[in-house]
Amino acid sequence: MRITQTIMLMIFGGIVAIGMPVANAANTITADPTNVPLGGSTTITLCVDNDTDVNEIVIVDPTGTILEIKPVSVNIPAGGCADWTVPDAFDTVTLNQAGPWSFAVNTEQGIPLYVDFQVSFFVLPEAAIGAIAIVGSMVAVFGAYMFKKMN
Repeated sequence: MRITQTIMLMIFGGIVAIGMPVANAANTITADPTNVPLGGSTTITLCVDNDTDVNEIVIVDPTGTILEIKPVSVNIPAGGCADWTVPDAFDTVTLNQAGPWSFAVNTEQGIPLYVDFQVSFFVLPEAAIGAIAIVGSMVAVFGAYMFKKMN
């Protein structure tokens, strides 16, 4: 994450006050998928180890511009998780620019968490391409073997 994005999130998230707790290592925030096609979507999952109240979510585009800060009121119980679908969780956001995007969560407990995900022009599903490559190589080797055997 770029320094300007970090500074902007700190200012807008209100997490620069002295004495605020830092993010606990047991809290996790993930994006699935992490590589998204233009106009696509990703699901952000936040799992926490203690009761956590999320008071806003933030989306930052590849230029470092905060597109939207959305106030929310979500209580996540200890050991629980919450999901947001980007861009559906926001009112004015579309994933229409390639590059690294950031999603941040600010909590009433002062725990800022963020995750980065990539928006790309061209995304190939790995499983389908991998299966085709493996089968194609087997057919090619078998064809070469049969051709050599006949000659």
